[in-house]
Amino acid sequence: MIFKFRILSAEVSDFVRDIEIRSDQTFYDFHKTIQEILNWDKSQMASFFLSNDDWEKGTEITLMEMFDDEFSESIVMDVALMSEFIKEKHQKLLYVFDFFTERYFFVEMVQSYKDTKDKYPRCVKSEGEPPQQLLIEDFSSDNSFDDNYDDNIEDLGFENIDDFENI
Repeated sequence: MIFKFRILSAEVSDFVRDIEIRSDQTFYDFHKTIQEILNWDKSQMASFFLSNDDWEKGTEITLMEMFDDEFSESIVMDVALMSEFIKEKHQKLLYVFDFFTERYFFVEMVQSYKDTKDKYPRCVKSEGEPPQQLLIEDFSSDNSFDDNYDDNIEDLGFENIDDFENI
């Protein structure tokens, strides 16, 4: 099965990326593809968060093991298959790419279809310039980007990424 994801930014209104990935590939494959198509520094930390319809953070899928003790468990991108976590159309994710200022992309699975012999993952739509990967600024200053996920998605002028389908 192929999953098609739409990626949007609350910071850059015309930024859109659509990525197709096989359901048997990992979140690490997805992460690498995002990093590559944006020409970003691949050494930076990132995480996916499963999200509800209100874009609230749920389960985290991390780039690397985050806990050292035997009682804590983390889900790591390189072993987390897409099919284990993506169960239905409109499954929402947050992709945090700048932990210092809590910046992220809105990610939603907008379509699924039968696998083809094509090479995956791949970017099938690319519009607008991406936001800067890391903001180097005084963290005590007033940021125009806040931590309220609900307000940020609504600031884009839509409730669901499908509203952005015709971009």
